[in-house]
Amino acid sequence: MKVKRHKIFSGTPWEPKVGYAAAVQVGDLVFVSGTTATDPLGKIVGAGDLYAQTVQAIKNIQSALERLGLTLDHEVRTRMYVTDISRWEEAGRARAPPSGALTHDIRLDIMTVKPISWLGDSRERVRGFPSEARAAAGFELWEVQQGKEPSDWKPMPSVGLGVREIRVRAGNAYRLIYVARFSEAVFVLHAFEKKSRKTSRIDLELARARFRALVQERRQR
Repeated sequence: MKVKRHKIFSGTPWEPKVGYAAAVQVGDLVFVSGTTATDPLGKIVGAGDLYAQTVQAIKNIQSALERLGLTLDHEVRTRMYVTDISRWEEAGRARAPPSGALTHDIRLDIMTVKPISWLGDSRERVRGFPSEARAAAGFELWEVQQGKEPSDWKPMPSVGLGVREIRVRAGNAYRLIYVARFSEAVFVLHAFEKKSRKTSRIDLELARARFRALVQERRQR
């Protein structure tokens, strides 16, 4: 028996670019995609204010649910990702009802993720990857942001202490060199298409130079 799917789109500019919907109803279940503090035009709401950003994200979730004839009272689980776990109460306060008591059972997970810091032209290089490779690279970096291991990686001690290389295979071979041992962020040092069995000297030297500059900059803080 084929289960009917119903998709809800928010109209933000990223949906057609990335290929997702704000919410998808499958039978009796509704799955809401990752939601950020943006307005219908894709502009950030509450920049620098975690509470205001969380309120806006919840409003966006509520809007998607209402278009399916549901409310937040039908919600059974919320997972929030913050870059600074010490500020979790700001996000949690935005989720709590004014009365201070939930009217239904809900599971609330607040998790911390490291932000990505793109060094040099690394971000533009990843954006230049074919869509399949770009999507795979994004997924692997998301795993790293959560403190997990990417699915295919190797250490790069010749570049620097704690530096690793993510290996992406999508038709051709693509590489991301990064370091995640620092507390404040995951630093992407370099990204490139690998065209030979051995990583080119130019790519290695560029990654080394960016790593050295990063270490020096952190010492001067």
